[in-house]
Amino acid sequence: METKWNGTIERRQGSGRPSIFTVEEDNMLLNRLRNGPFMTAVEGISEELTVLFLTSCKKDIAATQCTIKAYFRIKSDAPEMFNDRDIDREDLTKAMKTIICSSIPVRMPNNTVIHFFKLTDTNYRNFDLVVSMKLACMVLDISQRSNPPDQLIVLMDMKGINLMHLTCVRMGAIKRFIEFIQEGMPLKIQMIHILNTNYIFHKVLDLIKIFMKNELMAVIKPHPPSMSMEEFHREWIPASCLPEEYGGMLSSVDKLNQKTIEQFRELKPFFEAEEKLRRCLKIREFRIQSIVGDHFSSPNMEIKKNRDSPPERYISLKISEELIVLFLTSCKNDIAATQCTIKAYFRIKSDAPEMFNDRDIDREDLTKAMKTIICSSLPVRMPNNTVIHFFKLTDTNYRNLNLVVSMKLAFMLLDVSQRSNPPEQVIVLMDMKGVNLMHLTCMRMGAIKKFIEFVQEGMPIKIQMIHVLNTNYVFHKGLDLIKIFMKNELMALIKPHPPSMSMEEFHREWIPASCLPEEYGGMLSSVEILNQKTIEQFRELKPFFETEEKLRNQYKRNNTETIIEEGRTTQAAVDEIKNWLVEASLPQISEELIVLFLMSSKNDIAATQCTIKAYFRIKSDAPELFNDRDIDREDLAKAMKTIICSNLPVRMPNNTVINFFKLTDTNYRNFNLVVSIKLAFMLLDVSQRTNPPDQVIVLIDIKGVNLMHLTCMRMGAIKKFLDFIQEGMPLKIQMIHVLNTNYVFHKGLDLIKIFMRNDLMALIKPHPPSLSMEEFHREWIPASYLPEEYGGMLSSVEKLNQKTIEQFRELKPFFEAGEKLRSQCKRNDSKKWF
Repeated sequence: METKWNGTIERRQGSGRPSIFTVEEDNMLLNRLRNGPFMTAVEGISEELTVLFLTSCKKDIAATQCTIKAYFRIKSDAPEMFNDRDIDREDLTKAMKTIICSSIPVRMPNNTVIHFFKLTDTNYRNFDLVVSMKLACMVLDISQRSNPPDQLIVLMDMKGINLMHLTCVRMGAIKRFIEFIQEGMPLKIQMIHILNTNYIFHKVLDLIKIFMKNELMAVIKPHPPSMSMEEFHREWIPASCLPEEYGGMLSSVDKLNQKTIEQFRELKPFFEAEEKLRRCLKIREFRIQSIVGDHFSSPNMEIKKNRDSPPERYISLKISEELIVLFLTSCKNDIAATQCTIKAYFRIKSDAPEMFNDRDIDREDLTKAMKTIICSSLPVRMPNNTVIHFFKLTDTNYRNLNLVVSMKLAFMLLDVSQRSNPPEQVIVLMDMKGVNLMHLTCMRMGAIKKFIEFVQEGMPIKIQMIHVLNTNYVFHKGLDLIKIFMKNELMALIKPHPPSMSMEEFHREWIPASCLPEEYGGMLSSVEILNQKTIEQFRELKPFFETEEKLRNQYKRNNTETIIEEGRTTQAAVDEIKNWLVEASLPQISEELIVLFLMSSKNDIAATQCTIKAYFRIKSDAPELFNDRDIDREDLAKAMKTIICSNLPVRMPNNTVINFFKLTDTNYRNFNLVVSIKLAFMLLDVSQRTNPPDQVIVLIDIKGVNLMHLTCMRMGAIKKFLDFIQEGMPLKIQMIHVLNTNYVFHKGLDLIKIFMRNDLMALIKPHPPSLSMEEFHREWIPASYLPEEYGGMLSSVEKLNQKTIEQFRELKPFFEAGEKLRSQCKRNDSKKWF
């Protein structure tokens, strides 16, 4: 069975679209793809659809196969978005009265189509997000029926969307929709323009960006209500391609919507045929065996097959017998399960420092949180040695709630319970009274995902039940948002109790009065007294928190096995580089370092070899930047009083680290540029010694830099610095943000840009002093990733600088070993190496 597109391949190839191949080469590519084992498994796909995939993947056979695989897999997994596409169905008819959607009939240059979306009915009760996403995917088929576009611009108008629309968000459906856009859609997105953006837009983006790759995030362009359409026409989309309501020359949005309905009716036979094709392919049955197992070698598949093998490297740490006993007890003395739990415990804690580090209860953020919520490990236990953890909101102003810090307190409370007589199980008791709709805006999906992952996989105690008192509409909406991260076993433990339930009934059915605070008809002290007791317990545990954090710092996440396990590179690639080093008579470097080079070069062997050569060549040629890196040397100690540098402890999505720099001493006579560059490279090593990042964002505050600082520039050192960044650094830069830019910044950039390639120049984003931090948080880096001086939730820059000095001291042996290795490289056949 074949789905038929209008037109033929020949028509498309002669449609004026630029092609980098001849017709003969196009046909050869098509035959290679269709005769491959993958396409044999999914025979029945028309040549027209195959051409669409090839075009969207720039005629890369491997990428095309992966996209086709994702196309059918995701469509099969999301029938709610891709099946039953008859526009006369009641749900679709209703949705077309709620939103306007159109494939704009006039195309942009380079054969780029515009898909337009707008809300017409602002009543959130009439809005169905899942059906709206189905319509968006149907519009895609309209565009591809005659002359398939080369790229897509999405234009959305947010006018009329309000806070209540947040309650319509369905995280599971959004995850599948975004996955389809990123992996399975046979059309590349050029830009996503959002008109009339407001507070709600940024909150929604915060919720869903956990599913979005950097490439997709980068194409989103918000436009505030204050922007004039004349400016939009001039900068982005001309009036000739827009409806009349937007100052355009096309029909009204209502007429365009009616045209879309007609197009959907015309496509009814196509939708039915395409759905039948997907059923016939039985993609669910063969996608792993026939596609991944036989035709796409995936390092993750082997890992999954061997996942039950004992991860002994994770239990080689010197953890206490008491902690081992807790793990064994929580896993019912199952050795394999205990090993997996210990592994998850250290992995997740290492990946979420914002929830597991800096647990001094006298820190400002924790002190404030203890005035916002009450938390207590209740002193009287239930039968079978079951402890109750109690949580309640005391300050109902949503602006004062910090969800990440509150989750940190919840985990600290776990340590309180386990320090004396470890419980067998825990009951969680939460009172939702005072929680309102605005609290949904405090949700941080990335942090929630890590929190739930730890609870389900790494927590050395089992949850018996989660009782939620005074549940309301907001509770159920919040649960809808986060349940995508929850296993069925955890969902089954949640027991909501409405405000109408009497405490007598609760005592009788669930928790007796002897185990509850007096405000809940219990025999214990008041919640206020219990909260004060918790604060005292946290203070007593301060030495334990510090020791446990140091223990976790020993957990090295940069070993080859772990990174391969995560699918970030392959053992075959590591072995190939090792063999190359031997064959070329080059010094042997560690597998960990090889892995860093491979990841930074996207596992391209030739690029990795070039980067390794440049790494050692430039480091050997610039000893002033890469040698003598003892932080207690006089020049380095002085520099750390002149500048602040920090590898910020909380990472951005997609494992992106932020390296922060700021001038503290504005006297140019005390500033040494060469030593400052050395510190920047040392900071790079700090980032890569535990859990190597995939990318780095550089954040520089040049406040205090004046014209006299230009006299400190050393062009030779700057050239070597830029050479290393562009050719030899085993980490890719995502963006360079420069705050408080001024005349001096632009003059300095003019001096050094002669050494910079266009791709590096394109990453520099200057921000003037007039930029508000609220705007910076919204557009670029959220507050949860920044120091407190920048409106962030992290420690002060002073404390972060002190932490950096400690990290530099810990790395002293590593710096010495690296210098010795480079000396060996220089003594060996340098001509071969360089």
